[in-house]
Amino acid sequence: MKKGGIPKFVIYALLIACCSIPLFFKIPIPNKPSDPSVDFYKTLSALKEGDVVLLGSDWTGSTRGESKGHMKAILRTLMRKNVKFVIWSSADPQAPRAALDVIAEVNAERVANKEEKYQRWTQWVSAGYYPNADVAINAVAQDVRTAFGSRRENDTQGVQQQVFKSPVLEKIKSVSDFDLVIDCTASKTTDFHVQFISAKNVPLMFAVTGVMVPETQVFYNSKQIKGFIGGLKGVFDMEQMMEKGVNVKDANGVTAVAFINTFVATAAAAVSWAIVEQLHHGKPSMLGAATGAVAGLVAITPASGLGAPMTSIVLGLVVSPICYLFVSTVKNKLKYDDTLDVFGVHGVGGIVGAIATGIVAAPSLGGQGVFDYTVFPAGFDADSYSIGTQVMTQIKAVVFTVLFSGIGSAILFFI
Repeated sequence: MKKGGIPKFVIYALLIACCSIPLFFKIPIPNKPSDPSVDFYKTLSALKEGDVVLLGSDWTGSTRGESKGHMKAILRTLMRKNVKFVIWSSADPQAPRAALDVIAEVNAERVANKEEKYQRWTQWVSAGYYPNADVAINAVAQDVRTAFGSRRENDTQGVQQQVFKSPVLEKIKSVSDFDLVIDCTASKTTDFHVQFISAKNVPLMFAVTGVMVPETQVFYNSKQIKGFIGGLKGVFDMEQMMEKGVNVKDANGVTAVAFINTFVATAAAAVSWAIVEQLHHGKPSMLGAATGAVAGLVAITPASGLGAPMTSIVLGLVVSPICYLFVSTVKNKLKYDDTLDVFGVHGVGGIVGAIATGIVAAPSLGGQGVFDYTVFPAGFDADSYSIGTQVMTQIKAVVFTVLFSGIGSAILFFI
């Protein structure tokens, strides 16, 4: 860093601030809940007030990034519907503590929202931890009253009582009396639930970590479980459905077009660069093809959701020769420092793509048009679209961007 320049800590602070900006803005992410997630949510939502759920909590802090999100979503739904539940664990002695911590967090949310806390003993109880998961789950499947018979809980007066005297379990005679069995797990307890409980005429569902999704999908496909949520995708699915319901909008046709345009423009630009190299040097190179692909990606980015596949191919074919000219000739003539050809490929490719967006987006060429987002709902009139007018708008935007970034960079450099 040159003498008298900006201190490093200021630069780092600015970088951190820039990286933190997305944390303060809600960024919508397109998502369609998976079928197992939808069935999981529907089954939970079908529960009625007063129903009783047996909820296995077989996860610890090592998988809290996924499992804690699952548990929170499940508990929020159960509490919102006034469903009673029994928490128990069979995989890890730390699991009961993790579950109790999440219950406390969800209760704190309820208090903050001016809702009543979910009361232990009258609305939920803990049946504790039982080692040897296969033996414990089989015992619950065969005779739940014997399996949980030694468990004691404090009643509302602080007096220890046998857990089956609580309003939660007083009517439970066997595992089939539960309205639903859920296992929120990061271990193989799912296998034992399927082996021992799935035949007991009680709905069974799982909340599993991402690595367990493939094997759990097999249980879902064979109808041995009603549904499941898996990994962070499962957390996202549940949160989205809890907010918007099951009918979450999927990625639409514009998204599909964007994918296609990105692929074909990139491929065309790679081919185009190779052809130029063949004409200029007598043979193409892999490095050149890769550079052309980057140029195509940069060029199609602003137009990917607006153009048509054929015009995207044309854009890819055109951008590579222009970038090649800057990389091989203009840079040497003007002698500017561009070691990695960032300006020649990214800069020039971006400028070409931004300006050409006004052309490839034209409805007369198969494009989507440019939507007017100043009105609601956003829309456009294909008959009034003018390529010349839109290209001029794109040029103005490019000029503004170049001046803004150039002047800003110069100020930072000379301070």
